[in-house]
Amino acid sequence: MSGEFENLTEVGEDYTPENCLFVKMESGQSYSHGHLRGPLIRPDQVLRYKISEKIFSGHPKINITILMLHDKTPAFRSWAEYVCPHTGEEICTISFSVDENTEYAPEWIARDETGRWKKPTPQSIETELVRARKRAGEGNGFGPDCKPYKRELRIARHWAEIIDYEIEGNIEDELKDIYHQQWIKNYQNGLEKEVDSILTEYFDDFGTFFGRDSGYERLEILAETLPQLDIKNPKTKQEINRIFQLYEQHMGKMFEGKRVSVEEKKRELEEELADAESAYNGAKWFLHLTRVHAPISIQEEQRLNEILTGLDREHPTRVPF
Repeated sequence: MSGEFENLTEVGEDYTPENCLFVKMESGQSYSHGHLRGPLIRPDQVLRYKISEKIFSGHPKINITILMLHDKTPAFRSWAEYVCPHTGEEICTISFSVDENTEYAPEWIARDETGRWKKPTPQSIETELVRARKRAGEGNGFGPDCKPYKRELRIARHWAEIIDYEIEGNIEDELKDIYHQQWIKNYQNGLEKEVDSILTEYFDDFGTFFGRDSGYERLEILAETLPQLDIKNPKTKQEINRIFQLYEQHMGKMFEGKRVSVEEKKRELEEELADAESAYNGAKWFLHLTRVHAPISIQEEQRLNEILTGLDREHPTRVPF
């Protein structure tokens, strides 16, 4: 940069963005790869901005989204969208470091999941529940028990706690039912593709199953979902049967291999136990011979036992002699 932009920092979503901000940076602020280190860039810090190579003078509009962590504190990284106030076009969106001790102007905040800077309202809570229902209604999840709507539900409940608002009905069961019904429809519609994918990804040309954890999970989902599916394509039925026949054969081989391994270990342990028993019996025989051919008095034997007992207490792991 040169001339009037000489003292400004170019801020965008890449090193050479078509859209960017020309910012007068303040102490503690630096920018790299779409992330701002330090406090938020306020609109009044932006003296120029560029949209599709055209440069505008003035301050942009800002829309802040403050994300919330599981412990209900603000995420260290949240997002700020900068928009041209004249055309409504997005200039760029960057992450920034949230500071709990900073007061962000309410008009800057588009969404505050923490409720710390923008107080929730009954309307905003119900809107969040609409978002949760929409998310559930998409039915997009890995399995029938997924909860892709849980973030929206958690935020709505958090906001309700802040203003003591009562959410009507059993919203969790409602969302679960909405999601499950749509997930089943989605799974039914994509069943032929899913079955083909399982055969291709987790079984080789010889029918050997080499699935990873995701493979086992997908087989489990397919098996447990079968009672709720209406399978009309004979080919799909045949492929499903082939999948579980191959899987049963695979697990049978695994079981047999494990059984043989366990039996072998059992034999080894029994041999070790027999060796130990033989050594113990030999030790008892040696003691018997000693008492017969090298007898000592009762008092001497008691004294010896006292000495041996004391050694066991002082050295509990000593090797017997």
